[in-house]
Order: sequence, then C-alpha cells, then structure tokens
Amino acid sequence: MANLWLVALASVALLSIESGATLADTSTPQVSYEVKGKAAFCDVTVIYGPNDRGASSSAPGGRAAILYDPDVMANLPYLDAFVFAHECGHHALNHTSMVGLLREGHLFEMKELAADCWGAKALVAAGQDHVLRQQLEIFRSMPGERPGPRYPSFGKRADQIENCAYGDGEVVTDLY
Repeated sequence: MANLWLVALASVALLSIESGATLADTSTPQVSYEVKGKAAFCDVTVIYGPNDRGASSSAPGGRAAILYDPDVMANLPYLDAFVFAHECGHHALNHTSMVGLLREGHLFEMKELAADCWGAKALVAAGQDHVLRQQLEIFRSMPGERPGPRYPSFGKRADQIENCAYGDGEVVTDLY
C-alpha cells in the first residue's frame, strides 16, 4: 500500500510540471521524483523515483503515470524498453483503473501476462524485435524463477511473449 501512496504522490504532484523538473517528497526525507517525459509506447508520463517494485503503473485521479526506479531495475532481469512497453500495456488494458487495481491470485498473473503480450506486440510494431529477443533469452535462462510470489514464472512469461509476438496469441483485454 505504501508503494501505491508513493505512485499517487509522484504522479499527482509531478504531472503538472514540465519534464525534467524535480519535487521533493516533504513527508519522507531525501526522496525526490523526476518527470522524464512520455513513454515511447504510450502517451503516459514516466516518473523516476523510489519504487520498491522497480517499475509500476498507476492512474490516481485519472492521471496515467509509470513510476520507474533505475536503482531497483538495475538489479532485475529486464530490459528498459521491455519494461516501458509492458507498463504501457497495463495502461492500455485498463489495469490501472479502480477495478484493475485488484491484485489477487490468478487475476494478477493474468494481468501480467496480458501486459507482456501487449508489450511484445508494441515492441515488434516499433521495430524493436531485437529487444524482445534479448528479453526472451533472459527469461528463458531462468524458466522456473519468479520476480515475486504472485507473478508468473519467467518461463511462462517467455512462452506468452513469444506466442503473442511471433505466433497467433491475442492480448486478453477483458479480465473483469
């Protein structure tokens, strides 16, 4: 819940200022956020700042944002282009709506796989197939591992991504 509060604080406070500006969180010492501009795959503001999950999407008050923590992401097995395409998928698929914020059980895993699929298709459409192939190679190197307890395994994610990008997999848009 604390992470959702940070995303809300960052996105509401910073979406009204110009790209490149910073704002300190006065309730937490030495915490700041920086608006970096729009994500390459969607019209969503990217904010750099503390995020214990590394990257996440939120839309408090209807203002879409991706909160990205480069320090946390440096230790995770993701390529930046894939992360931003995946997070744009959450926005495009309405996972950041009030209904979409449900983060329990199988529905959570399905949302992650749907965002992976959307992101895979976006990368291919943008001519970044090389990024997708690198991400698949990373995921395939640790098939049984999971980034968190409710997330699908990297092997399952790789299968989904490959099917969506190069097979006939479709993005699941109606999870609710």
